[in-house]
Amino acid sequence: MGQKNYAIEFWRFFLCVVYLFVHTFMVYAPTEWHMAPIVWNMNNLPVIMPFFIFTGYFLMASFKKNHSKAVEKGITPTGEAWGYLSARLKGLMPAFIFANLLGLVLQAFWRPIPLAVLPMRILDGLGEMLGLHITGLGMGNNFAGPFAGPASGSILMNAPVWFISGIFICGYVIYFLLSKNEHLFAGLVFPVGTLLFYGWAHINNFNPIWFMYIFNGAVNSGLFHLFLGMGLGCTLYYGIEKYKNIELSKGVVAILTIAQAACSIIVIWHTVAPFGLYFTTVHIISTIMAFLTILNRDLFTKLLNLKIFNIPGKIALYIFIFHYPVIGLVAMIIGTSNLMAIALITLAITIVVSLLFMLLNDKFIASMFSKKKETVAA
Repeated sequence: MGQKNYAIEFWRFFLCVVYLFVHTFMVYAPTEWHMAPIVWNMNNLPVIMPFFIFTGYFLMASFKKNHSKAVEKGITPTGEAWGYLSARLKGLMPAFIFANLLGLVLQAFWRPIPLAVLPMRILDGLGEMLGLHITGLGMGNNFAGPFAGPASGSILMNAPVWFISGIFICGYVIYFLLSKNEHLFAGLVFPVGTLLFYGWAHINNFNPIWFMYIFNGAVNSGLFHLFLGMGLGCTLYYGIEKYKNIELSKGVVAILTIAQAACSIIVIWHTVAPFGLYFTTVHIISTIMAFLTILNRDLFTKLLNLKIFNIPGKIALYIFIFHYPVIGLVAMIIGTSNLMAIALITLAITIVVSLLFMLLNDKFIASMFSKKKETVAA
């Protein structure tokens, strides 16, 4: 992999912070966790695409690094996929469970659950705890989905963890498919599927970030969106590997720098203050920005490739996991008359909690897994 690209860490941190602010302005009232849009514009949601691409790219890098060794050892595609998934679970599941428990406790104080709907809420919570937040069973931000009825809802009050659940599910499936036939899936299924899905979404004016059933109710759109977005990151891996080390003329570097600066400015501007670009346009611009960031050949990206972004990048996903219930906790304490204050306080608390969890995971949780593995091997 070579030297770490800290520009990727910058974008991870920046976009997670942006979504913290976006979600803050989705708080409707201090007594209810409601998603009514007050000062929130759905046009900023498509910039989530770089998350998908970064995740898919690193999945592909892991696959290319480990696949030949796995084949030599006789490990099946199922075994390879479980190996990838177990690594993701080790890194994210402790924070995932803690954040969901925080949301559960918060809801018990903030919005007591009527006894009549408690069984369905428990089912919903168990599904989310198992990482099934975004399966085909669920529509919207809960696991039970259409089976929940009008009285149900997300028991854990942590809707953004759909992305973490999606990483677990899509990561396993993609790694398995690559292990079965890398060239078929990376060269045909992912690129053609991406063109068909996003072309269909464009023609039908259907923003794929919204959680709805598509294809006659067969697929949850958010899950499909993540699957193909990660697949796009896998496919872009080949172009990045081909061009990352070739010599570029000053003119080409200048062109790439201008393109990256333009795309980055649009992404930043569109996340902070959406200005009406069509969602497929934002998808394309975000994809170009992510591709050039990973390629790391233009001067704009090199300006962001600073080691100071290492720690912010490492805690980015923890911020994404923790921020939603913290928003509710802060809103419950100080009220919702000043949403910017809620956002700033939430950001400060979430960064501290994320740093502590990162240290806890690196120093204790990860080492416990390693020791267990070494003991079994011995």
